[in-house]
Formats: sequence, C-alpha cells, structure tokens
Amino acid sequence: MAYSCHQFARSAMADRVTNLASQRAVVIFGASNCCMCHAVNTLFTELGVSWTVHELDKDPRGKDVERVLVGMVGRNPPAPAVFIGGRRVTKLASQRAVVIFGVSNCCMCHAVKTLFTELGVSWVVHELDKDPRGKDVERALAGMVGRSPPVPAVFIGGRLVGPTDKVMTLHLSGQLVPLLRQAGALWL
Repeated sequence: MAYSCHQFARSAMADRVTNLASQRAVVIFGASNCCMCHAVNTLFTELGVSWTVHELDKDPRGKDVERVLVGMVGRNPPAPAVFIGGRRVTKLASQRAVVIFGVSNCCMCHAVKTLFTELGVSWVVHELDKDPRGKDVERALAGMVGRSPPVPAVFIGGRLVGPTDKVMTLHLSGQLVPLLRQAGALWL
C-alpha cells in the first residue's frame, strides 16, 4: 500500500501515542492548565494509583499527538484522555498479524471474523466476556477506539485499525488486502 508523507507521519504519530499509552497501567494525556486534567490527576492520586501524564502543551509534538487523540477519543479538545490497562492491550494486539477484541454474542464481531476467514486470514480473537480481566481491557480499548462499547476492535500488524465500520471501509475501498499483506497476514 502506498502512503503519502502525510499518511505516514499520521501513522507514525498514532504508533507513538499507542506506545506512550501502553507504558504504564494508567496514562493521562492532558494540558498543564486544564482543570479537568488536574481533577483526573488528583482522583488517581487519592485512589493511590500510579499514573503518568503527558502534558501536550509542553511537548514539542503535542499538537500532532492531540490530532491523533481527537481521532481516538472522538472529541476536540481530547484532553484529558485517560488510558487504563493499555500495556495489556498492546501486548495482546501484537501476538498475531490480525487480532480481534470482541464478545462472544456480538453480531458485528462475527461479521468481522467471517470477513477475515473468507479472505483467508488467520486471526486470533480475545473475547472480553470470557476474560477475567475483560473489563479492564474493554476500558483501555474504549479509550483507544473512542467509543463504548469498543468491540469489535481490530488490530492489524499490532496497530489499531478500529471497529467494524473502519474495517469494512478499508475493505470496500480496496485498502484492506494490501494492509493485510503488509502485516504478513496474506501472502498472495
């Protein structure tokens, strides 16, 4: 798949955000002068939770991170954006070329799995309703996908593609198969 310089930069920044969000159990993206960010920081401190904060107004690439977060959380400004349990999601998402987070009775999860099977893709699914830590993973995914419930959440090559509508949009536009090939999920 050919990427423009802008798409490549956006993709690299999305990878950076995902990496930052997975460094600790609780990661907060905020701004130093944001009262809501301060309230969230205070809440986690009072709960005795170890957290880290990335203040976008003090980061030289903060505006780029902010644009990625807007896409992830679905609001502008995106701060505070809180990621909980992101490390576990990142680890699970990198296990195979195609990883699907879903629930066992979700028709949209079934549709995504069927699409990948028909394309000849080997995939793995993590059914959150059968995972003892599924609620933690679901909260982390909701922050990454920008909606709740976040399932199905599809990762290709360890990178978040998104829910069903994003996967289907890629498929209908002819971009899904090249993406799968690039990730090593398809060889033909």
